[in-house]
Amino acid sequence: CAGGEPPEERAVPRELAPAAREAHRRLPLEGAHNFRDLGGYRTADGRSLRWGVLYRSDALSDLTDDDVAYLERLELRRVVDFRSPRERERDADRLPPGPEVALRPIVGDALDPRELEELLLSGDASAEELASFLIEANRAFVTDFGDVYSDFLRSLAEADELPLLFHCTAGKDRAGFAAALALLAVGVPRETVMRDYLLTNGYSEDHTRSTLRIIIWPRSSEPTRRTCDPSSKRAPSISTRPSRPSIRSTDPSTRTCAKDSASIPPCASGFGTTCWSDQPAPAPSATRTGVRARSPARAPSRTSARRSASRP
Repeated sequence: CAGGEPPEERAVPRELAPAAREAHRRLPLEGAHNFRDLGGYRTADGRSLRWGVLYRSDALSDLTDDDVAYLERLELRRVVDFRSPRERERDADRLPPGPEVALRPIVGDALDPRELEELLLSGDASAEELASFLIEANRAFVTDFGDVYSDFLRSLAEADELPLLFHCTAGKDRAGFAAALALLAVGVPRETVMRDYLLTNGYSEDHTRSTLRIIIWPRSSEPTRRTCDPSSKRAPSISTRPSRPSIRSTDPSTRTCAKDSASIPPCASGFGTTCWSDQPAPAPSATRTGVRARSPARAPSRTSARRSASRP
């Protein structure tokens, strides 16, 4: 969390001494909780990715003016946005001038926080159905959006498009899958990739709790009461729903920053000769990513996800 520091005093990992960079992997922004540098990770053969080349993040619509000024110091050339047109219209990015924005929408009900919010509040889905809903949406990354991720991976080989930032809304599913593909494609051990993927849990913990307070207990002089049968596996329903703020609240009191409860040692990779540090890198060998290019399609709808969950 930026803690109110002016943008020129905030740490930029690539500008720090090598030993200090890992502790600053997550960048100090007030309006984004999961913005981080993928530098410093090592491949199995010991090479490492330069810091300040590739970044991943959650939505950028809540960035403060100081946050935007801080991003100018990253000298971004390209921003890849995996959100749907509806998400972009609702929560437009705040970016400094300069970077080219590439719109690469990956669309599905289970990928839109507002859709999940409505499903949770409806009380119409069991825990198993909710889990199935998200699992099927993530499977669609491979089956339906291979062309989007293939284009993303190709862009990493273009030196004039780096430094590059990619993001979605929460910075965990669409962006997390993109980060995993990029790291695996250059030979980063699977265990390292999974540890990086799971860093989102620590970075997002406080934000998630704040969001749940907004969703489950709407701000009202008379909070809606819910009852829940402990023997039931279904989410509690509500009879009345007072007006409530957006899931991405603009109230500063709901914006909290998770402590860096998870930290991993330097352990992953780079993306071609322009990204390696310390020594030149040979051209990476072709690596199967498991992504099959197909024509874009929507991720499973809420109805189809429930139908799938009900099958034996």
